[in-house]
Amino acid sequence: MKWPKSKQTANAGVLFVESVVNDHGSIFHPIHQENDIGIDGFIELVDVGEASGQLLAVQIKSGDSYLAADGRGFRVPVDKAHLSYWASYMVPVVFVCYSPSKKAAAWTSVRDFIEHWNYHEKGEISAITVPDYRPFNTEEIGKGLAGLAHARADERLLFKCADKCFSPDRKERRDGFDIIEAHID
Repeated sequence: MKWPKSKQTANAGVLFVESVVNDHGSIFHPIHQENDIGIDGFIELVDVGEASGQLLAVQIKSGDSYLAADGRGFRVPVDKAHLSYWASYMVPVVFVCYSPSKKAAAWTSVRDFIEHWNYHEKGEISAITVPDYRPFNTEEIGKGLAGLAHARADERLLFKCADKCFSPDRKERRDGFDIIEAHID
């Protein structure tokens, strides 16, 4: 049986992500390839030995062919179906690109990328760019990725409270308004 170079390269990216997540002390839950339809795994964030319950979905692209022509980060072609799928995910989806020759990776939030692109009205998205100034390493998991997961969890809480504001039950409405009013943003 042959083991194609493309599979080796893809596997190297998954193993790199798994290693960085493990070094951070968090948990990587891979998705078996036969079930992979656009998400390669999940990162379950752990803070000082305690699982936080916060998850991030991860799409991993591995290979030097994804390196941007200008040498600053990565550029990955995407289709509309995948963008729609990732944008509808209930947990944040991050795109991690890995360069085997550099033994380095970078990440970006898919939702933030789409929102930024749409805000600047750049037309239809044909590729996701992943900047090299956002390396995928243990420090970024503890800061950038944890911050993203926390912000999205906070967002979901606020949506629940907003729903309560429309409840027919007076106490539930008041509880919803109280939480929104007390929120720092």
